Amino acid sequence: MITAFGTSEEIYVLLNAIHPFLLFAMKLNILTAAIVLIPLCFATPLSAQTKEPLPTSTQNALSTSTSSWYRYTATDGSYSALFPGQPEESVEPDSTVQVMYEDRANNRAYLTQNTKLSVNPNQLDVEEVLDTVIASVSEDGANVTNPKKIRLNGLPGREFIVQDKEGVVMKMRAFVNPKVPALYLAIVSTENGDQDFPEAQAFLNSVSIPQK
Repeated sequence: MITAFGTSEEIYVLLNAIHPFLLFAMKLNILTAAIVLIPLCFATPLSAQTKEPLPTSTQNALSTSTSSWYRYTATDGSYSALFPGQPEESVEPDSTVQVMYEDRANNRAYLTQNTKLSVNPNQLDVEEVLDTVIASVSEDGANVTNPKKIRLNGLPGREFIVQDKEGVVMKMRAFVNPKVPALYLAIVSTENGDQDFPEAQAFLNSVSIPQK
């Protein structure tokens, strides 16, 4: 089991950092100087990459609006995702990597994040980790709706919608790879309340996490 001072605590710290980060971006301010930006060596145009197949539900969106999207691949090869434009990569003090693209014209933000969990894989309770993700997001008064269990390449996950006190709406997906072990997040944030616009679905469905 995960102790109160182990993985659960890590997730609460992680999720508490994500929400202000996205809200800050949505208000179109400069990213905090505490974040160290590094060159995005692994973000290249989609046309220069081999495209993995995406779910059929997103094929139309991809064919009409994502021909110039960037495929970001984590430096360790642990996951990849398509972004509407070239994202920025930032590294937190705990080595957690956040990748975000801001669509300033439409007041939207797209974010992925992966972090290693400091727990023995044999002691990892995946369902507890995923439940903790949802609980930590709702702790500050945000409204969490439509939670559901999902899977990606055999990995367990959760999808849910979050609306904060400022009216910002986020659609989030969380996955756990118990073999690493690591937690992966994909988040779309918007201020107009519509979290199911085609670009959001294409982004979320483009996330690829190969089993190791």
